[in-house]
Amino acid sequence: MNKLSSHALADKLASDLQQQLQDQIDWLEPLALLDGIKNRISWQPYHALPELKQTVGRLESDRPELLGVLLQFLLVRLVADFSPDHLSFKVTDEIAELYQQSFARILGQPGPEEADDSYYKDLALASGALFPAGERVVEPFSVLQRSLMFNAGVTQSLQFIKSGLLAGGYKPVFRLHVHLAEQSRLSEQSWRHTCQRLAQMLEVNPGIRGIVGSSWYYDPQVPAISPHLGFVNKLLAENGAYWFFSHIEGSNSGAFATSQTRKQAFETGKYLPRNYVVFWPRNRVLSWYQKVKSDNTEAGV
Repeated sequence: MNKLSSHALADKLASDLQQQLQDQIDWLEPLALLDGIKNRISWQPYHALPELKQTVGRLESDRPELLGVLLQFLLVRLVADFSPDHLSFKVTDEIAELYQQSFARILGQPGPEEADDSYYKDLALASGALFPAGERVVEPFSVLQRSLMFNAGVTQSLQFIKSGLLAGGYKPVFRLHVHLAEQSRLSEQSWRHTCQRLAQMLEVNPGIRGIVGSSWYYDPQVPAISPHLGFVNKLLAENGAYWFFSHIEGSNSGAFATSQTRKQAFETGKYLPRNYVVFWPRNRVLSWYQKVKSDNTEAGV
């Protein structure tokens, strides 16, 4: 599905859905909700939409049959109205193409039935609060939280200060998120390609200090329990990223979403998911990317 057909399909769907919502409830204002999503400030987390969440709660209680209609209307209307020129950050041609692939997926899937985290991530993609990068979706304006300086003793505190001095500050940064609807079969090649896209995005957005991720994925102990994921940390560790312990996760950790092995290890006391924050400063990302380009040139790629 090309850009024009995606836009036309989304526009028609949005018009049909808006008609279904017309004059249903006197307190329901879908266009006001739409404006609130479009005009939120750049530093808001992708899921920080209190007005929408309040409306969702009322519909779940009073008119549950309208909830899916509203959720789909907001999503497809944003897709129909989307333009890279309206974003508060610059995108590369490849990221612009990934946006269109995301929109084709959104328009081709069944309408949402609930406002879960996956829905809010799709909503954020359609509104430009996230951008797609392959194996991750990315908040373009975030911050490396200073509380990490006090989470794991003096060594982590000193490393945190060192990383900030190297990066020239802790904000703004690109913040990575896993979105299973966007993720392919994660591999060493796809992860490397994602990191290359992020480096290209740093090149066209010179004010960004670096890349931040927060997840059980970045736990240095993960390769011991899931060796097939070792390449994620390996690339970052070999190219100057910093690790900061954040907190211990429980039985609802995302570590168990796709792995029975990790879940069984947790249940038998052999694995405890720990959330780590990884910070890859801008100059080290770009230094790695220059080496990648140089190696590709020498190899004739």
